[in-house]
Amino acid sequence: MDVKIGFEIHVPLKTNRKLFCYCRTNYWSVEEPNVLICPVCTGMPGSKPFEVNKEAIIKGIAICLALNCKLNDRIIFLRKHYTYPDLPSGYQRTSTPVGEHGRFHGVGIREVHVEEDPGQYDPSTGVVDYNRSGCPLAEIVTEPDLHSPEEARDFLKKLFQTFGYMDLTIDKPGTIRFDVNVSVNGGERVEIKNVNSIKGAYRALLFEISRQKRLLESGQEVKRETRAYLESQMITVPMREKETAADYRYITDPDIPIIQITERLIDHARSYTQELPETAAKRLKEKYNLPDEIIEKLIINKKNVAYFEKATEYLNEPEELAKWIVGHLYWQLNLKNKEIDEIYLTPERLAKLVKLYLDKKISDVVLKESFKVLPFEDIDPLDYIEREGLTMEESGLEQILDKVIKEHQKAVNDYKSGKKEALNFLVGMVMKETRGKYPPEKVKEELKKLLD
Repeated sequence: MDVKIGFEIHVPLKTNRKLFCYCRTNYWSVEEPNVLICPVCTGMPGSKPFEVNKEAIIKGIAICLALNCKLNDRIIFLRKHYTYPDLPSGYQRTSTPVGEHGRFHGVGIREVHVEEDPGQYDPSTGVVDYNRSGCPLAEIVTEPDLHSPEEARDFLKKLFQTFGYMDLTIDKPGTIRFDVNVSVNGGERVEIKNVNSIKGAYRALLFEISRQKRLLESGQEVKRETRAYLESQMITVPMREKETAADYRYITDPDIPIIQITERLIDHARSYTQELPETAAKRLKEKYNLPDEIIEKLIINKKNVAYFEKATEYLNEPEELAKWIVGHLYWQLNLKNKEIDEIYLTPERLAKLVKLYLDKKISDVVLKESFKVLPFEDIDPLDYIEREGLTMEESGLEQILDKVIKEHQKAVNDYKSGKKEALNFLVGMVMKETRGKYPPEKVKEELKKLLD
């Protein structure tokens, strides 16, 4: 079975302002609709675009460099016309290609261009939120060089790992979107819309390839059309006949001047591509001998790698530091929607905290709990541990053991009569009393000494 898969990938560029106005771009963190808007990004009659967001253009060029594209000399913004509730002006501003004829992990890159994002339309309620309208996107169009859902999934993972490491794009759930193009055995190409995750792209391809194969095997033709991916059912359904370029009635936008891609802009863009994830992974392996699974999690972002490497300057325990960063610090950052350079737990403070654990001053339970507080409170780890009374003092444990034994005589008698599970109950009571500041193995050992 000959399968050809290509993508049109819409990637939100990480900038503070929208593409043609000064409204903020953090729409994913705002619950109230239609507050990050102005007459420009809502297409009000008579409104004119401001100067083009230079940072968005530079990051678009950086994406081209990372994908080994040939850069064009200039960019012209066009109006792409179509009618949909999320596009109040009736057209989307999109550029001519910034770069073309690239290649990334064996997949041809046809072109990369920059465009503005439409709003968010909910067809079930008819409500439109324009907070996202006008945010800068890079659209990456690949050649149909992928031949299975698995190949497509691996390609997308590598692509977004690269963009995340370079800190070019926004990495929030639901912000990326794919148009997936697929054909089977030389048949018509079908485009799948409404895909907003790598997992969704993989599942949509599994269904669509199977659907097209069944049609061909039964002697039917595959229509050239646009289909929607329904994530809840993991199927694709017809949307409309596939548009051609002529249907969009492209015209040059008269309000936006031509942008020359100068050497100065390219030099700015190269600052993002000086190190790629593959280079960082090699260094982390050779210099620190970290396990591959930890390296893979560290290189999701250049800032995370820098944070880890700085921490090793204060504590020469690279694997231990990396383990706590990817296993516990990441979790708390995700919960609080924070970046690693926005927290109070500096690399030096992290090293202090982990050293307390390695020196057996605090338990692993206390260390885990500390990650819930120390990233978000400006306090030295040692001061925090002392303030909360979480250090492991032998005399303190003896007092708690005596207290628990006296208060739970029934469990003590059960243990002495042969019910070994009663010991686990007593350990749990000690852990609760001490807020987990002693390792359960030590508590169990000391209890057995007393009870036996």
